Amino acid sequence: MKFGIKCLLALILLNNLCYAKIVMRFQPIIDVTASQLGDLIIIKNDEHHWSKLSLQSHPIPGEIITKDTIIRWITAQKGNVSVIWQGKKSTVVHALKSTSASALLEKARTALSHQLRSQYSQIEITPSSLVKNSHYSLDSFRVDVTTPYPVPKRLCVWLINDKQRIAIWFKIKAYAPVLVANRDVGYDKPIQKTAFSIKTRNIAGLKASPVQSFPDNFWLKSSIKQGQILLTKQLKKTPLIIHGQFIKVSVQKNRLTVAMTALAITDGYLGETITVKNTVTQQSFNAIVRGAKHAEILS
Repeated sequence: MKFGIKCLLALILLNNLCYAKIVMRFQPIIDVTASQLGDLIIIKNDEHHWSKLSLQSHPIPGEIITKDTIIRWITAQKGNVSVIWQGKKSTVVHALKSTSASALLEKARTALSHQLRSQYSQIEITPSSLVKNSHYSLDSFRVDVTTPYPVPKRLCVWLINDKQRIAIWFKIKAYAPVLVANRDVGYDKPIQKTAFSIKTRNIAGLKASPVQSFPDNFWLKSSIKQGQILLTKQLKKTPLIIHGQFIKVSVQKNRLTVAMTALAITDGYLGETITVKNTVTQQSFNAIVRGAKHAEILS
């Protein structure tokens, strides 16, 4: 008998723990466009979909809506209810302060221009989407925009408030001083100042960052055509050993280090294996790059 009572109590306790209470609180902003209960309050655990209940009329600007008014209205619609109320017990209905499309557009353009101005010497921003008037005040909107570098040719600026999200697209030209090839240059070549000039170009839409000053101790990783903008992804550090150089090659054997001079057949960075040639015997062999013009043969 006692065991049965304990099981029953455990079931009742478990049922109470699993029962999700309905929690309500006022929406941050309520205006005269409210047409459903969910426009007035936020309902957590809304299993009965009360937020979709239609209001008989729109609220009036300046009207004070109280928690008790809401509970009485739901009780009239659905009968007695048990809810947990959170937050303030009353709120005021806001009047709509409409904003023109031109004002919205200018807000978005100004925010975008402010972000780009510090990165480029000159920018041109042209709207490419149709913007409509909004029922809400301009001050209620915050701007959300991300401007990667380089900026794309088309970019979306979002104007957002608690009731509305507006996407405004712009076409962009963004000019900056960059290195431009004076002639065709092949890959695996050192960067020569005579091969490039600094010129102002529209870099919007580039897939990688442009090079904006002459790099020291760099090579071209890929070839570039005359008139093209040099990109950072096309650069690589100058190898410690360059093919055609005479280098020091050492080998350790029986605790003795023997060094000789050999011709580098391939380029190499620190730790890489390169091919070198003994110009006396004409024999080629592999060695590991240990430093500038220095490689080691592992015995």
